[in-house]
Amino acid sequence: MKDIVFLDHTADVMFEASGKTLEEAFENSALALFSVICHLEKVKGKKVEVKITEKANTLEDLFAFALNDLVGESDANEAFYTRFKVEKIAQEKGEWVLKGKATGSTMTPEAGNTHVKSVTFHEASVEKKNGKWKAKILLDI
Repeated sequence: MKDIVFLDHTADVMFEASGKTLEEAFENSALALFSVICHLEKVKGKKVEVKITEKANTLEDLFAFALNDLVGESDANEAFYTRFKVEKIAQEKGEWVLKGKATGSTMTPEAGNTHVKSVTFHEASVEKKNGKWKAKILLDI
């Protein structure tokens, strides 16, 4: 997977996702999340789409809240998401705002992989380094 690196962690799953833009870094973070939840290449079936909107005081909180929204939507809609498009990440009135959508298909047993309980705030970071945005995220499995 491009711009995604899985990092060693003693108990859970940690990854770093990057992108030229903040939006691309989030899209790659969502892709990394669902590459843990399911076998992306095996996701087929009825198309499912969900919109997400989230607000937070920090970028780390924004990424964690929005990724947790995707986990919740996946469980509620019984869907695995494989494509992510961020329409906007911006600061508005002192808060960070993210709006976007995820597209995928209905869950099937053969596409399932690891159950993610939540995206944690522990060790989370979102920052710009060497001209690229990098998000480090820890998943509680």
